[in-house]
Amino acid sequence: MKSAMPEVLRIENLHKRYSVESTAVHALKGVNLVVHQGDFVALMGPSG
Repeated sequence: MKSAMPEVLRIENLHKRYSVESTAVHALKGVNLVVHQGDFVALMGPSG
């Protein structure tokens, strides 16, 4: 979907991995996001 408003944020192929004891946890894997001026974005998930 194209927007006439300019991009203010672009994320491509974002990965976030961390370790809990000896286990790798993939919190984010291949995330893409484009935010245009005037967009409202909320990230929600479990706390912790």
